[in-house]
Amino acid sequence: GHGGLEIIGSKKSIWDDKGLRIGGPDFPQQELAPLDDKPLQVARLIAVVKGELTDAEIDEDLEASRDAVHIMEAAYKSAQTGTWVDC
Repeated sequence: GHGGLEIIGSKKSIWDDKGLRIGGPDFPQQELAPLDDKPLQVARLIAVVKGELTDAEIDEDLEASRDAVHIMEAAYKSAQTGTWVDC
C-alpha cells in the first residue's frame, strides 16, 4: 500500500497509516495493537548485525519472508488467471 504493508482480505484488511490499522465494510477501522517493541525494517537488519536478536527471532523473520513471497506469488497468479490461487 501507499504507506508500506497492506493486506486485503475477503472481510477485513490491514494497512499501514501511521501505525497498523484493521477494518472492513462491516468492521469499523481500529488501530492494530503492536505485538512487541522489536525494531522493524532497516532497524531490524541493523539489530541482526549487532547481535540483538536471538536465532529463533531471526528464523521467524526468515519464515515470514518466505511466507510473503508465497503470498505475493499467489496474488500475481490470481491476477493473471482471474481465479483464486492458494498460497
